[in-house]
Amino acid sequence: MRTIFFISIIALTFVSCQKRKEIKEWKKKEGGYFSEESYLIYQDQDFTLEFNEVNINASGVTLFSSTENSRSVNFSVYHKSHNENSNYQYRLQFSSITGFEITSQGATNQQISFDQFTAGREFYLSFNGNNLTFTIINPDGAIDNLLFQKK
Repeated sequence: MRTIFFISIIALTFVSCQKRKEIKEWKKKEGGYFSEESYLIYQDQDFTLEFNEVNINASGVTLFSSTENSRSVNFSVYHKSHNENSNYQYRLQFSSITGFEITSQGATNQQISFDQFTAGREFYLSFNGNNLTFTIINPDGAIDNLLFQKK
């Protein structure tokens, strides 16, 4: 019984240290990454979402356009230990759209459902020095690698 307890303590300590190491790695990547080109990430009859800026912060990733400040796309991050696709460093999951609009009827923040936004797509991030690659894997297998540089 003591052996099982001792092994459990060692395993918990190892997992805790690994998680702290991943968080430190992520914090080193915080900041803004930019592209001269704007990328279309979502479009429907109500609105279009384009971005040319990726902001890495402690809580995840935010995509937005520096030319149109009305809406941004928020993602949560699955660190390396929770990413099944080893071709990429981090797996992303769509969280929400942020885009408050003030009209005569009041303030609105129109949202898109997870299924509607993702439409079967997968999202990943990889870093190489000051460069970030935002990868979108489409349901048909086509891969879009969008490149950004840290400023």
